[in-house]
Amino acid sequence: MKRIKSILFISLLIFSIGINKTYAITNEESPNEVLFDNQKEEISNDNNLSYLKIPFILLIGAGVVILLIGNINKEDKNIPLKQKKLDLTKLDKDIDELELKEKIFKLYKDVQSARTKNRIKLLEPLVTNELYQKYDQEIKKLKEEKQKIVITDILNEETKILSIEEKEEKKYINAYLHVIQYDYSIDKDKKILKGTNDSKYQAEFNLTILYNNSELKLDKMKCTGKWISK
Repeated sequence: MKRIKSILFISLLIFSIGINKTYAITNEESPNEVLFDNQKEEISNDNNLSYLKIPFILLIGAGVVILLIGNINKEDKNIPLKQKKLDLTKLDKDIDELELKEKIFKLYKDVQSARTKNRIKLLEPLVTNELYQKYDQEIKKLKEEKQKIVITDILNEETKILSIEEKEEKKYINAYLHVIQYDYSIDKDKKILKGTNDSKYQAEFNLTILYNNSELKLDKMKCTGKWISK
């Protein structure tokens, strides 16, 4: 708001300078002097030049204002929107936000640990039935091909609770998770097939988690990431 007021003030200042200049020129007289024709012509030419300066001044002023507005718009786009505070009592009246975030990160770590061990039974209490079936197929295929994935040394950079929703009388948490971890796959001889153990993988996840009497089960997990240096 302060920036907008500043822009308006600058605009009015430039405009008033232009108006005052116009008024000064149009009211310029020499009542006490007798002018010859050539002198009158010189004054007329000077006045004409002054008139030409007015739109030039206003044009520069308008350009300055446009540049200021453009810069402010760019800055505003880089300012993150303040997240609306969620009513976590929809899940549980005594729930603690920090504790819930810690549980979400722990759930993620436990899921990745089970996948790394190729042990589907460890996933049963951690994920919903639909996701369990998906991981069951994944682990069976890895075992057939005598491969395994390795996801270790997981660091939690940020956890956010984005929203809470109810579907078919079930409560779900939509969360954002930003982690840094080793993430690669190996064969039976521990040869790296995909990824690398020289660099960590920075990943951002959108998680959908089923909440039931303080217990969390992962329902969906969508990830994007990039390789970074150690």
